[in-house]
Amino acid sequence: MGADLAHVAWAVNLGCLGLHLWAFRALDLQHPDELRIDLDPQPGVGFDEARTAALLTRQLLDELGIPASKVEPRYYVDMLAALDEE
Repeated sequence: MGADLAHVAWAVNLGCLGLHLWAFRALDLQHPDELRIDLDPQPGVGFDEARTAALLTRQLLDELGIPASKVEPRYYVDMLAALDEE
């Protein structure tokens, strides 16, 4: 998070500003109802490894009874899972 508008402009200029929505839809900010797992490839860890990690993560979430979906554009892999409202 930028301390002021100049910091935000600096990050935009570098092309490294990613906007992410809140991880919940409920009004209670202390109890998120959505789990997001960001599995972007990094130096030394390619897209194939990120995809494998997503598949293993999905298996684990399935075992825990948490249904998840996988978003897989060309450059990143994200996992999204709805959590119980309890």
